[in-house]
Amino acid sequence: MSARLVSPTLLLVPDSDNRNMGGGGQHPYPRYVWSPTGGWWTRPAAWKANTFAIGVATFGCAYLVGLAGEARTERPFVDAQREINKRGEALKKKATEAAEAAS
Repeated sequence: MSARLVSPTLLLVPDSDNRNMGGGGQHPYPRYVWSPTGGWWTRPAAWKANTFAIGVATFGCAYLVGLAGEARTERPFVDAQREINKRGEALKKKATEAAEAAS
């Protein structure tokens, strides 16, 4: 029986034990677990379709949240700009009247 170096601490393990290492095969797991990345195991058969489905659902939710937020948004900038324009026109009118009164 041969042995091989397993770690830098010079621990030698027989090769026959090394064949049984690695955790074995896949063990039983609950069937209700689902994720686009494979749940318990990586590389599921339909990972591309699963990822696409999650992407579409995420985009759809983000779009709906954006629509709801847009409907509730108040934009005071237009009214503020109108107020600034009114004040500017009033100042111009006042300056024109003062210039006419002075001359």
